[in-house]
Amino acid sequence: MLHLLAEYALHNLSDADYTFSMPSVVAVETILAKLAPRFGTDSQAADYNVMFRNPVLSFMRAERLMMHYANGGLGAVESELEKLAAMKLIPLHRGA
Repeated sequence: MLHLLAEYALHNLSDADYTFSMPSVVAVETILAKLAPRFGTDSQAADYNVMFRNPVLSFMRAERLMMHYANGGLGAVESELEKLAAMKLIPLHRGA
């Protein structure tokens, strides 16, 4: 008996963006660490992942932030992060 389900093909397709998503995560982690001080967060602090990085990546995918970075640099990513700060999902902008 052949066990071939449509879900197998769908799962394979859903994971097919790894050639963009994996490098995006690596790059965006560096970008977030660079922008963290502008939001009152130290990328070396113990709570950096819980208070800044994880919420950012939960609400804005790395691929989205990477596209903003590619089109507008750090300022474009900072603008996206300010949206999260305005909703109090990450620390408020405190200057650089």
